[in-house]
Amino acid sequence: MPEFVPGESKTAIAPITVSPSGLGCEAEVFLGPNELTKVVTSGRIPFTSTGYSQDVRLPIAMPAAEGTYHVYVDVYAEGYLVAAYQATEDVVIVTEVPVPPPGEGIIWGFVTDALTGKAVPDVKITLNGLVRYTAWAGQYEIRNIATQKYRIQFSKEGYESVSRDVVAVVYEIEGVSGRLDISLPPIVPAKPYLVYARPAQAQVASGGTAYINYRVGIPDITTGYTLMFLFPLEGVTCWTPYGCANVNFRAGATAGYYEGSAAWYVKYQVYRFIFANIPPGVYRLLSTCELYRDGTLVKTYWRNVDTGQTITVV
Repeated sequence: MPEFVPGESKTAIAPITVSPSGLGCEAEVFLGPNELTKVVTSGRIPFTSTGYSQDVRLPIAMPAAEGTYHVYVDVYAEGYLVAAYQATEDVVIVTEVPVPPPGEGIIWGFVTDALTGKAVPDVKITLNGLVRYTAWAGQYEIRNIATQKYRIQFSKEGYESVSRDVVAVVYEIEGVSGRLDISLPPIVPAKPYLVYARPAQAQVASGGTAYINYRVGIPDITTGYTLMFLFPLEGVTCWTPYGCANVNFRAGATAGYYEGSAAWYVKYQVYRFIFANIPPGVYRLLSTCELYRDGTLVKTYWRNVDTGQTITVV
């Protein structure tokens, strides 16, 4: 059973299916001794149904009291309760381990992706009661701790957690670096997954060119298939790259997480090959994921789901 400290903030990712698509839905995760007693709750988090399984992110803070708690998820559509689940695993709340005593010891190193070898920023590093995060180049450093043995953990969404035993040393005296490099194995997705999609610029010029930064997870793409991610603006006709950005993964693409920047024109299609500038205003950025076989749409994983991002056209 996973263990957390009192009050720790976490985000549950719940795979939820509600049909048909386009319904106004809400999901709530809560912890308690039974389904009638909510010790802590995420509150109702809104989302739009896709008609297919979709991952809904539900932020929640852990309970303040130690103990074992059941995990429940309720799903609402148009205000009505349509599903209620209990997670297969409970969570355990344990008292936070005391922060290591001060000293002259140091532990440092770099965290990289085990598949690509690239640096992994924003990895959470936990050492007893201390929490640190890797910087943009994957580097981390924990200073001024006692020279003793520790259990250190590295974790980030989309990766398997890694724990190691390590001894903090005073490298200036002992001539030992105290360096611990870590390779995080990515969790290979079995289906498409949107980690994030956000505009490269908060404001874009009407009629100009703009970019959407993205990170997505994909399964293996087999012969004849193409997986497409679309990032349109709400209320704007999408005829890629006019009015929306797109990212395609063709046959031969291997399962994993990919990130990049996709260009799009701040214009929309009026009629066939006639285009006009998108009027100034604030637009919500949406996301669609579709699977094609030999050019024919065979599956829609989700359509026009709100990414939580907005773009201002000026």
